[in-house]
Amino acid sequence: MRKVSRRQFLMGVAAIGAVPLLAACQQPAAPAPTSAPGATSAPGATSAPKPAGTTAPAATSAPKVSTGQTVRIMGGTSVYDMALSGTLNKEFTAQTGINVQMETLTDPILLQRSELELSSGGSSYDVIRMFFIKTGHFIGAGWCSPLDAYIARDAKEVDVSDFPTYAFQVGQANGHTYSLPWGADVQLLAYRKDVLDKFGVTNAPNTFDDLKSVCAKINTKELAAIVMRGAPQASAAAWIYPAFLQAYGGNVFADPPTDLTPTLNTQSAIDSAVMFTTLLRDYSVPGVGNFIYDDIVTAMSQGKAAMNIDGTFALGAMMDPTKNPQAANMWFAEVPKGPQARRPQMAVHGWLIPVGAKNKDLSWEWIKWAVSKSVIKEVALDFPYPPVVRQSVLLDADYLKKYNWAGGKFGQLVLDSIPLTRIAYRYVSEFLPVGDRLGVALSQILSNQMKPKDALDAAQKDAVDILTRAGVKVHS
Repeated sequence: MRKVSRRQFLMGVAAIGAVPLLAACQQPAAPAPTSAPGATSAPGATSAPKPAGTTAPAATSAPKVSTGQTVRIMGGTSVYDMALSGTLNKEFTAQTGINVQMETLTDPILLQRSELELSSGGSSYDVIRMFFIKTGHFIGAGWCSPLDAYIARDAKEVDVSDFPTYAFQVGQANGHTYSLPWGADVQLLAYRKDVLDKFGVTNAPNTFDDLKSVCAKINTKELAAIVMRGAPQASAAAWIYPAFLQAYGGNVFADPPTDLTPTLNTQSAIDSAVMFTTLLRDYSVPGVGNFIYDDIVTAMSQGKAAMNIDGTFALGAMMDPTKNPQAANMWFAEVPKGPQARRPQMAVHGWLIPVGAKNKDLSWEWIKWAVSKSVIKEVALDFPYPPVVRQSVLLDADYLKKYNWAGGKFGQLVLDSIPLTRIAYRYVSEFLPVGDRLGVALSQILSNQMKPKDALDAAQKDAVDILTRAGVKVHS
């Protein structure tokens, strides 16, 4: 298990901008379509400073695009991006006559290139992927064009009411919409039903106390009870651990994004850190303290653990029957709840139009198509892509036939989990170094380098220093 010292962490803070992020990303009856959110923010939504110089384009009766034009896109390497960059973009060209040039970049390069392009006001790209963790920064800096007039003009076609409200609002600030979502990575609990049945466990763990009890009951030398991302980076331990932290009544910041005072050493934080690290130390696989996305997918696919908490991107990857012989035995449930609440985490990625884009009508035509019900459904059915952000697709018979998980209720399980999320902390820029520092503290607790309170007290002090140096006002 890798040991990370406070000194080693602080020496690396300057390089935080290059840290790989999320790989970050899942009612009795079908919910009625939600109305498009207005200026009121959901508990998980951000309220970025009002951007300057981003006047919404005037609504037009027809887009200013013509056959033969080319839309240039900066995208990532997710299943969805890669699906678009292949045959689907060719379908768009066949339908519209608009050519597509799409770059697909790995997460670290995408983060660097998109920041450089947007901050310079460049016009090399008509559309750029909105990386979830940069949402507050990109919008607050005034680098994204408002989409309100386009949405109003093409309301029936784009149908924003089909997006779950909490997911849609991630791209909003000050009553305006700056990006449209294409995927929602929602956390769920995955478990081997055959293993739980073997040990007489009839229901999935409902609370973290239940989860600990089940782990103690089913853990063996041959099969670990649970595996989760344990590496210190903000994309690993600090992606999973907040589901524990918030469930115990804590948070990363006091009241994000308004008050970014760190709250890493509260009693809620200590109690939740003890639960999180105990599960990994006592009931997981060797080396879990270094595990990132690929490691947990591999561990579950190779049958090394019986349970896992992660987002629907990872859960989908571990359900490939050609790689996971136990895929048929995998079931899903809501993330367990703590003493205060049930708080799964969520990452929502989208598309934005840069303020420097030369032909925003052209940009919009591609975005509108890329997040449409038909395209989202086509990607979900033709590729391994369960982290869908369209309600209609999550409840579609064809989708549920392909993703026949959780007893055929997988789509509803995702929709039930989305409103439980409280994710404003995660898409403010300051979370990157603070999240990494929190991950170091968890690593120190997990490896018995430091006692929980001491590790979190040190993390709190360093987080205050990080934010103060960044010019953020924090309270004592």
